[in-house]
Amino acid sequence: MKERIAKPAFPAVLGILVCVSACNVGNLPVGELQTESKSVELGDAKSVRVEIKMGAGELKVAGGARQLLDADFAYNVARWQP
Repeated sequence: MKERIAKPAFPAVLGILVCVSACNVGNLPVGELQTESKSVELGDAKSVRVEIKMGAGELKVAGGARQLLDADFAYNVARWQP
């Protein structure tokens, strides 16, 4: 007979797995805070599709830019450079 985890215990087990997996972040060489700005002209674009891949950090998105993209980036790990 197969034993199954009770439904109320499932969220607790899932929470523990998430916490354990978050502990395995590795050692990244942290340096001074770097900032960088990027802009992309709108051109004749009527619409765009974007994909944002971001594992952690803070993301603020707002409208009203005159460009298609007008962004400021801050990072302290070299391989995170945009």
